Amino acid sequence: MRIPSQSGLLLRNSTIGRGLILVLGLFALIGSSAAQQRDLALERIVSGVKPGVAVVVRQQPSGAEIVDVTMLDATYPANLLRQQCDQLARLAGVPMLGAQFWDSAPGDDRFSFQKARFGTDNLIDRETGQLWLDPILKAFAGIPAPHTIESLLITFEGFTANQQTIRTYLDDHVAVLGTAVLAPAPAVEYRVRLLTQDQSKITVPKVHTPENVKKPNPEQARRTNSVLPAVLYLAIGLLGAGCLVYFGFLAVGKPSAKRPREGSK
Repeated sequence: MRIPSQSGLLLRNSTIGRGLILVLGLFALIGSSAAQQRDLALERIVSGVKPGVAVVVRQQPSGAEIVDVTMLDATYPANLLRQQCDQLARLAGVPMLGAQFWDSAPGDDRFSFQKARFGTDNLIDRETGQLWLDPILKAFAGIPAPHTIESLLITFEGFTANQQTIRTYLDDHVAVLGTAVLAPAPAVEYRVRLLTQDQSKITVPKVHTPENVKKPNPEQARRTNSVLPAVLYLAIGLLGAGCLVYFGFLAVGKPSAKRPREGSK
């Protein structure tokens, strides 16, 4: 019986190793492509309708949270906004604190937006990296025409996302697509499409998993992109253009772009 030489065994092992690497690489490419296709389909869904409300949540040093709400319909009733903000805070578990309501530009329909600011809690958990969207989504769902809210912009300012942070979600009732921002300050921004107005059916997980996004059905996927007018960004006061946006780090546990070191220019 012929005994294989050591060099022959090494060559065979090396060939097998390269083969395994190629196979694993192929699976990784397939998985990445599937994820990209899901995100593109989700992008079409959430971009199909212009947002009716922008919500910005900031956590204070005390741990409590300040919520800013801007209604993007100049005809939105002020009393309805008060009711929705009250419901949002109660769903979060802490009634409204220090609530303020005002019109951004009374008498000027071009820049007139109903706005609100109040305190509450439990929407942000910095220790786990979890964000709670349900109180916000439920509070603005269920309003009959002509003031029905189908799309929302939600920003958690000063929050740094991690692997636990919800990134995407899609079921028969709601679609969520998030992006994380590094500069000029950390934040997580969500575009949300309400596919139902039934509050009892709207539930978004607090923890991200790849299974959070089901395959969109043809009706959901047939959405046309919409572009937000610049005036809405001015009214909302969201983060400025040119921010470094990423969320791919959630898949591998590290950011795809490095943060600038403190003190560097």
